[in-house]
Amino acid sequence: MLVLFLAGCTGGAGGGRDQGGGAAGTDPDNMPPIGANSLERNPGSTLVCDDPDALNVPATAFNRLSPVEYVNTLRDLVDPIALPLDLGSDLPSGTVDAHGFDNNWKIQGIEEKSVEQIESIGHNVATLAMTGLEKLRIAGCPARDAASAPACADAILATFAPRAFRRELEENERARLRTYFDTSSKAWGHEAGLSQLFEVILGSPQLLYKVERGVSGDEPEAIRLSGDEIATRLAYLLTATTPDAELREAAGQGRLDTASGVVEQFDRLMDGERLTASVKRFSSQWLRFTKLGIALPAGQKDKVRFPLYNESIEKALTEGMDRFVEETLLAEGGSVETLLSSNKAWVNDASAAIYDVKPPGKSELVEVALDSKRRRGFLTQGAVMAGFAHAAVHAPIQRGVFVLDALLCSPPPAPPPNIPTAAASALSDTLSTRQKTVMIHEKQGAACQSCHERIDAIGFAFENYDGIGRWQDEETAANGDKIPVDASSSLSETLDADGEFPNAIPMIEKLSASEQVKQCFVENFMRFAFARDLHGADGCAIARVTDAVVKDGGSFRSLIREFVKTPAFRYRTPSAN
Repeated sequence: MLVLFLAGCTGGAGGGRDQGGGAAGTDPDNMPPIGANSLERNPGSTLVCDDPDALNVPATAFNRLSPVEYVNTLRDLVDPIALPLDLGSDLPSGTVDAHGFDNNWKIQGIEEKSVEQIESIGHNVATLAMTGLEKLRIAGCPARDAASAPACADAILATFAPRAFRRELEENERARLRTYFDTSSKAWGHEAGLSQLFEVILGSPQLLYKVERGVSGDEPEAIRLSGDEIATRLAYLLTATTPDAELREAAGQGRLDTASGVVEQFDRLMDGERLTASVKRFSSQWLRFTKLGIALPAGQKDKVRFPLYNESIEKALTEGMDRFVEETLLAEGGSVETLLSSNKAWVNDASAAIYDVKPPGKSELVEVALDSKRRRGFLTQGAVMAGFAHAAVHAPIQRGVFVLDALLCSPPPAPPPNIPTAAASALSDTLSTRQKTVMIHEKQGAACQSCHERIDAIGFAFENYDGIGRWQDEETAANGDKIPVDASSSLSETLDADGEFPNAIPMIEKLSASEQVKQCFVENFMRFAFARDLHGADGCAIARVTDAVVKDGGSFRSLIREFVKTPAFRYRTPSAN
């Protein structure tokens, strides 16, 4: 049954094309002017904004709810009925795109197994809904007998289904669902008919997909989203679940038809308890938490080289990194500047040794201030340095690539084919990690050296942090010799962060103040928020949002607030014929 409902729902509006053309026309709300140099913040990728007053809406894809959004939606729809805590835990999380995000519509294929899992979840939730139907407070429900069941079904279609579809039902939809109930009730009884009505609603593409039809208007190349559709975008962006009653009411009253109305609801939802959980999904993917977790576990580290490192330290470092991001980026007043420059850390007795601080005497995490000459911001968090590392040594290449890709949006090109391999294990045991890295790239020739000169120059800034994130003035070579650390480094080809540095701290100070970093922050958030790649027509929006973020010192709240005002958030392109 569900397979039929899902058929044809894996594409995108606008034919799923990556055309960069934007729609013309003047936005009905006043948009701030774009700064004189706002298009040139990334020297390697200049933005294009030919007409700042145009709507500039790239081809828009519609996408499916993520597993987290789907489960949150089900929980809210049947609240206060308690659902299993592990609901949806077996749903695949999906692959990630080149930027680390798992919600890009292009990679949202749906397999037969997923369809079966969603159908099973819908069936189980429908069964629970029927068991506790009186808790849902739907007029006329639960039905006393077969005679009263149709009234209950009509009430479900009048109240529950619009919440599930995030809009009012069309008459043909209502009639089709009513006919389905009638047919099921006649065949298997009224209780089975009501249960299957719930099930088909909970498994419908109208619930599983963020379908956007838009409102016909005067703009031939852009369609204004309806209030319900903007409410859906806003709710899932900020709360990772279906719109609440107040947001639906604002949509129904037309209060989301203007940028100011959207911002009013944004300000309300920003104080919601689910905001952190929703936006945390963005931050964890942007900051490559999954990748860090691959090398971080104690079982992956060399026990001879790092006898201190154990599961308790691993857990404390991971939780401390989570807390650090929540407090510096996600909390009210959080910013990308604070994320990169704060000298705070959250430690316990297990992780204190990694940070060279006095154990707080607790297993719970405690906020501490670190030595600013050694630790600044996310990049020097113990979990980050231990994650960007190998089993026995740190990994300067991984650290350099992360800065270029995630923070500067200046990723190095893919390595050329047929690179001659040069294993570090074949080099002298008396060499440091830095010396081995340089020699490997020299042996690989000019094709590799030209690229790695820039990558390595950044990665070498973090030589003071070993493979478990602990500070080191000397590195222990493979033969046991102590080699003084050389953390001299450089940044080049950036807008405003170039320089020669003795170690990571002055480089981090440059990055935290950089407008290029702030634009990269904006671009990554927009990729996540739109669940698609960025296009040329996004240039005006990127520049305008970055202007606000720069003005407010990298504020995350300013980023999202300015973003939801953009035409690209409130309009879509027409579907392809």
